[in-house]
Amino acid sequence: IFENATIGIFQADAHGRFLAANPALSRILGYASPKDLIETVTDIASQIYVEPQHWHDITSLLEVIQDTPNIETRCLCKDGREIIVNLNVWAVRDQDDAVAYFEGFIEDITEKKRSIAALAKREAYSGALIEIQRQLLASGSDMPYDEMFAWLGNVSRSSRISMFGNHYAPDHQVLAALQAEW
Repeated sequence: IFENATIGIFQADAHGRFLAANPALSRILGYASPKDLIETVTDIASQIYVEPQHWHDITSLLEVIQDTPNIETRCLCKDGREIIVNLNVWAVRDQDDAVAYFEGFIEDITEKKRSIAALAKREAYSGALIEIQRQLLASGSDMPYDEMFAWLGNVSRSSRISMFGNHYAPDHQVLAALQAEW
């Protein structure tokens, strides 16, 4: 199971070094092999975590609680890419109840988070377009540009929206004129 799992599995000592890692973890973090990961990463906090203090906070918490927290955090891959992971980690204790080492699972959820964000953005745009359509239908001949552009500006996080209309000059040249702006 350890060798063939699709999620990363690891053991780490209290000093922030990997004791064991499976192939999935090395693949997730961009290392050639578990051996490469274990030999290269000498400080998990500074080499793996985007915010090194996060590793220290997690391990400090695990020294006093017996729970297995499920944590979302950001990690760095060997090539410098940043990924979002779901970390499930716990402390393994010795016979005196002192922390001997940490074990855990790491799952790369970067694409899942991007998909959720894209879906939320699409839903926000759809909501704005529905509201704009409602305003257009209710407005008759008086176009509510300020309200429409405010919806679009807020959804798209734009600082400015301008609408230009084309018209013909007497010499049949097409000209654009600013019709509304937010």
